[in-house]
Amino acid sequence: MYQQKINEKLEDTDGIQDVQIEWNKIDNVIVEAVKDSLGEKKGKTNEEWFDEECRTARSEKNYMRKIKLQRLTSSSKETYREHRRRANKICLERKRKMPKGQIESVEVDRERTDTRKDFGKDFKPA
Repeated sequence: MYQQKINEKLEDTDGIQDVQIEWNKIDNVIVEAVKDSLGEKKGKTNEEWFDEECRTARSEKNYMRKIKLQRLTSSSKETYREHRRRANKICLERKRKMPKGQIESVEVDRERTDTRKDFGKDFKPA
């Protein structure tokens, strides 16, 4: 079904004009076919525990990662590691304060990262 939708939508495209334009068309076709076949899954938000302190720590960590990637020095690596540890610690503390039922549902969602399970047994990679 998924492959049929892709084939149908790709038949409508004309000859190759520009590589980037063609890639964008193919990308859009694949995304639309996935949405038609599987539907959209709405992700859960972490509004219950993800507060301003978590947001700030995560932003600092991301900023330090960019610096580390620009300047690969031992001090930039260590600074990034410290910010990563701090951000993880803050977020973990917030998660632990959530009610137990919410934690269990978050853990179940985290364990379901195997995407092949989501497609069912009829999924065959190309």
